[in-house]
Amino acid sequence: MRAAAREYPETRLRVGPMDRGDGMRVPMAVGPWMTAPGGEQTVAALGVIIDDAIGIEVHNQRPAGTHSVTTELSVDVVFPPPWPGPELVATSRLAGAGPADGVSRGEVRDGDGRVVAIASGRSRFVPATGIHAGVAEVEREPPERIEPADHRTILQVLDIADLGRSLILGFGGDADPGLRRPPSVGGPSAEAFVPAPRPTADDWPAQVAAAVAHNGKAAGAVLAGGPAPSATPAPPTTAQLIVPPLEAFGNGSGTMHGGLLFAGTDLAAAGLAGALGPRAAADYTTSLRINLLRPALLSEPVIFTASVVNRGRSVSVYRVVSHGSAGRPYTVATVTRSSRP
Repeated sequence: MRAAAREYPETRLRVGPMDRGDGMRVPMAVGPWMTAPGGEQTVAALGVIIDDAIGIEVHNQRPAGTHSVTTELSVDVVFPPPWPGPELVATSRLAGAGPADGVSRGEVRDGDGRVVAIASGRSRFVPATGIHAGVAEVEREPPERIEPADHRTILQVLDIADLGRSLILGFGGDADPGLRRPPSVGGPSAEAFVPAPRPTADDWPAQVAAAVAHNGKAAGAVLAGGPAPSATPAPPTTAQLIVPPLEAFGNGSGTMHGGLLFAGTDLAAAGLAGALGPRAAADYTTSLRINLLRPALLSEPVIFTASVVNRGRSVSVYRVVSHGSAGRPYTVATVTRSSRP
């Protein structure tokens, strides 16, 4: 019996239909669901089409009786956003496959035909048992797709309604309570478990202003539209982005889609960089390299914890780890952001 109709990561990001001909071709309509609160398109929005194109190309070469899981994904942005539509198209070709895994590589082109990103990835073949046992049946007879809501930002795609509570910035120092993991679903409320960062959530615009002060100048006047503060607040050193658990975020195995793990990773780094404010960001992601270590469970929130590796005037590097309440990493990634030309 066919499973009940549902949303998918692909429907939420307007991805498809896919073409499994000579290599993979995965389109995505260009629209507001790709944008940050400031209105600029984000590299986070590329995660699903790239993971689908790269991963399914290897998946089609898997040995009998196996499933494939993405274990590494690397993306380099060639042309910064904004990217014209009406759609972006990710394509991929198999580089090679052995008995244990396979590698594919591809690219994303915009509506003008320009290459805006290049990508490569590795997928490992695993037995089609346990959480992967029903994937083949789902692929043969997928549930009907529910049309998505009118998402106006990438945050709404991830069901993040209140960024002030979902993005927790840490500033270090003895007085800072530090970052704490929220409880699993059904436990005490996140508000009761997660302390407010310094400054408080009410001062979140000031936190964002501090985070984008890469060149040593106060950025508050740029973001808030007012005069520069007399003393520049220290930028945050850590950030947690909490993504709620939704069935719509799941892949065929019922765990978070690798493309959404990519998206959450990029947004956590952007939040730490101060790029999720109400004004357009001063920098953008130029590369993201992610190792997917274990399935990300959707029985509880997925937390993306970002930390600073290096903040530079033109290039900054962040480390992002995703995890659940137990703290074991789902993914580990390096995100590079560069100032806009």
